Amino acid sequence: MQETQWKKSKHKSENPISLFHLSSVWVPRKNLQR
Repeated sequence: MQETQWKKSKHKSENPISLFHLSSVWVPRKNLQR
């Protein structure tokens, strides 16, 4: 879980476009895990 958080931060720092794509994948993924 920590690794994912780190990756998220890294993508955010790299470029906002990546954040949008990551968010699109992260949201449904979180729901699946729950």
